[in-house]
Amino acid sequence: MQPVTIRRILYGLTLALGICQCVIAGFSAPFVLFDDFQTNHYDRIFLSLACAFAGATWIWAAVLLAYNDRPQVIHPLTKAKAHFISFIVLDLIWLALGIMVLSQLPDVCRYQFDDQGYNSSSCALTATTGGVGLLLSALSALTAFFIYRTSRLYGGVSTADLASSADGVDNIRHKIVRSSAIDWRIACYSLILIFGIGMDIVGPLDIVINSERHFMTQFSSVATAFGLITWIWASVLLAYNERPRSSNILTRVSAHFYSVVAFGAVWLVMGIMFASETKYECNFSEFSDGLASTWCAFSGTLTALAFSLSLLSGIAAALIYDTKKAGGWKSNVAQSDIIELYEEHVDST
Repeated sequence: MQPVTIRRILYGLTLALGICQCVIAGFSAPFVLFDDFQTNHYDRIFLSLACAFAGATWIWAAVLLAYNDRPQVIHPLTKAKAHFISFIVLDLIWLALGIMVLSQLPDVCRYQFDDQGYNSSSCALTATTGGVGLLLSALSALTAFFIYRTSRLYGGVSTADLASSADGVDNIRHKIVRSSAIDWRIACYSLILIFGIGMDIVGPLDIVINSERHFMTQFSSVATAFGLITWIWASVLLAYNERPRSSNILTRVSAHFYSVVAFGAVWLVMGIMFASETKYECNFSEFSDGLASTWCAFSGTLTALAFSLSLLSGIAAALIYDTKKAGGWKSNVAQSDIIELYEEHVDST
């Protein structure tokens, strides 16, 4: 099996475990939060950190996976050094987080109180979060070691190209030097896609469980529908982001610019609408049968997602507008980002 294939498997496992950890830690935090008998609040902090870093882990693993097999591209992320350092950092952080979360089990796994089942649930979820954290640490260490070993014979991890030297690819006839603008657009479009999917997860849940005190149901329904449009269209823009030789209308600067401007405007309005509902969803003075904190959390999450989508769309619009200066509105969005195409002959003997 080729090294590039083994790396693809290891990166894919890291990505999958990162998503699982994000979900598990995300569910663990509310169970621990609702345990009124907790005297130690570190577990809540550690679980929140695990959830946040899990999101960063799988997103970064997806980025590294995208640059795992690009022998004809000159970019910092095609270097073995970038991948090696990334997985060393993931290894150390997940080792620390796993130990921190598991150290809270004696406090979380207490059954001497009648807590309506929260204790057993929070105990199981916390243990799972800690275990997956240590598993991610071990997987990251294994991946870093594999990158180090496969790069050692081709100049070492500090100088080797990940998919050309380490995989033994000979006679690379040309290299494409790209502008960082393509990568910035990829990052913005990918985050818009992810946050759009997040809106389609949180929105329907809020439709079911919100307080129905004002217009939250209507706003969540509209956001869910537009969230679907957002992430589908973002995936289309992502697919046509790097086609410098295509004449398709979806590769034009104007198509990308007006799309993200529309996203930015609509999500800004949606964010303001959700923010206006916070005073109703976070009203703890009215009877809520203990659900006010849940309503408030969902309202805050939807508000944050909407404003984040608006901000990301604004950043993408600014990047695309800067690209437009090189060739006008009808030019290819990636045409000016290909800096150089040159021959590089490698002796295979």
